[in-house]
Amino acid sequence: MAWRVKSLARSNKNGGSHNGQVTCLTDKFTFRPSEPPIVPSGAVRFWTNVTGLFVNQTLAFIHTGAMLVPTFADLAKRELPGVRVIHILDTSLIQNTIAAGRLEKKTIRRLIAQVANAVEAGADAVLVTCSSIGPAVEIARSVFDVPVLRIDDLMAERAVSSADRIGIIATVRTTLDPTLALFQRTAQRMGRTPHIIAHLCEGAFEAVQNGDTATHDRLVTEGLVALASQSDAIVMAQASMARAAAEAASAGKFPPIITSPSLAMEQARTVLDSLNGRG
Repeated sequence: MAWRVKSLARSNKNGGSHNGQVTCLTDKFTFRPSEPPIVPSGAVRFWTNVTGLFVNQTLAFIHTGAMLVPTFADLAKRELPGVRVIHILDTSLIQNTIAAGRLEKKTIRRLIAQVANAVEAGADAVLVTCSSIGPAVEIARSVFDVPVLRIDDLMAERAVSSADRIGIIATVRTTLDPTLALFQRTAQRMGRTPHIIAHLCEGAFEAVQNGDTATHDRLVTEGLVALASQSDAIVMAQASMARAAAEAASAGKFPPIITSPSLAMEQARTVLDSLNGRG
């Protein structure tokens, strides 16, 4: 699959640290859908699907991890045929958040700048695929006229509406806290009072960042086991956990496992349909 890589070579006065520069390409860049592109630490890169240029809608993804680009490329191809897709990758958004232990104002400004890049590129809607910066997405919504989607919004609604006991698993503390806050707000809005149990898989995120998916998956599975008897449904707080969740679910010994990627695509499809007068 060929992807056009568009230059984003510009200074960012409001953004956070990204090793002093924005790395980008201007020629074609090709990768297999099952393999993430190689991106230097702190880099920003911008892909647009060459085969979808002659359509009237564009969906932009903003990622903080390279492993999510092929995941959402495959999902978009299957779930949103005919929609032009753009992928923007900015690893500094998650790196700075983890380093600070919280979402900082400079990272919020940087996300807003990336949403602006997406809108400038022609996006009709923007989907941010990182749960750790979810609160920044809500701020960005008030800045732009196009819909800016948080990856875990629909996941929270589905879990809260279907389960009285919800287990939430995360591999990063900076994801767990905003996810819990989102679920609590969602439950209040829906008039529900589920019992929510959280589990942090210490070391799993570092393992997958280093390419050790086996350790990541083992730690996630241990988290599932810890929550299984206490939960009517288990939520994977990060999109990067979906693959491990699918493997665990195939064993058939866990309550329903809810992940965000497919639900986020469902939400994006609904939003694009409404913009096109089909909703």
